[in-house]
Amino acid sequence: MESPLAGIRVVDLSQYAPGPYTTKLLSDLGATVLKIEPPDGDPLRRMFLSKEEKLSPVYTALNQGKIVSRIDLKNPALLALVLRQIEKADILVESYRPGVVEKLGVSYIACKKNNPGLVYASLSGYGQDGPYQLKAGHDINYAAAAGLLSTVKPSQPIFPLIADHTGSMNAVNAILSAVIARNRSQVGCYLDLSLYEAMLSWQYFNQSISKQQRPSMGVLTGGAACYNLYQTKDQRVVTLGALESKFWRNFCNAVQQFEWIQRQCESMPQVRLIDDLRKLFLSEPLTYWISLLDPIDCCFEPVPLENSVYQHPQTVSRGMFNHSFQAFPGKFNGNTMKSDSELLELAEGELPDWNQF
Repeated sequence: MESPLAGIRVVDLSQYAPGPYTTKLLSDLGATVLKIEPPDGDPLRRMFLSKEEKLSPVYTALNQGKIVSRIDLKNPALLALVLRQIEKADILVESYRPGVVEKLGVSYIACKKNNPGLVYASLSGYGQDGPYQLKAGHDINYAAAAGLLSTVKPSQPIFPLIADHTGSMNAVNAILSAVIARNRSQVGCYLDLSLYEAMLSWQYFNQSISKQQRPSMGVLTGGAACYNLYQTKDQRVVTLGALESKFWRNFCNAVQQFEWIQRQCESMPQVRLIDDLRKLFLSEPLTYWISLLDPIDCCFEPVPLENSVYQHPQTVSRGMFNHSFQAFPGKFNGNTMKSDSELLELAEGELPDWNQF
């Protein structure tokens, strides 16, 4: 089948992870992406490198299938060339701090002058206005400000970078919605998107429930035995998500602890019941629990060792990973969507002919 976004042209002025992940998803869906980087390149090129590597594998994974050119936008002649590329684009994504694109000459006002149908997406930490608009931040800060760390109180930062990637996927939703509207009206729009607000939108649980209902949240935050993590005899970790009574009953029957069935709704935190399950799981190695509980409908899943998730049978079956190429998280008419091509890096200052792509 033809890629859903075949014929859509994207100019990517972003760096690091959120913007490039946004345009990676658009590329996976068939869009042609031209990534414009400063003369020194996206700083992510030089991050997470081994001694033998010249280009970060993380950078490569995020920019596969894109056309990449390093351009000095402070050079008026090169800026004029870039603006001509933008005139032919459908979408532009940038992730500078508010005010920077105006200084570089690639603001929405400058770009829409000769391309009124352009969908222009600014993806920033806190948004283009408000008291935090210029405040520096990273994933851990956005998650904190949005309240994500208030309930669970983890002992270490959440990884992968949850605000970055939630913000990216929210940006894709907004961009494609704007493209649909543009196709009706022939008029583009400006999108002001923030990583913080993407995280904040997840707080509907806390926003919706009352103080009287709040203790029931403990079932999802480590207070319930039926929804928790447990260590096995060989120091591996398993998850149990038996929230519904039928799953909990299946689990209790499988481990022959029939008296636990009636204890599922004990008041939280369920310290004694959790301790009972901890002792149970510590009594046998992971292989035992897999053989016992995998065939049982009880929401049981081991935590895989690092990188072995790529060999998970569901991952392999769905074709999500092929060497360094990660596919779009979903299928279209049964087809896996991904950018199979390597990134195409042009010489510094060189720009492509859009008509070739």
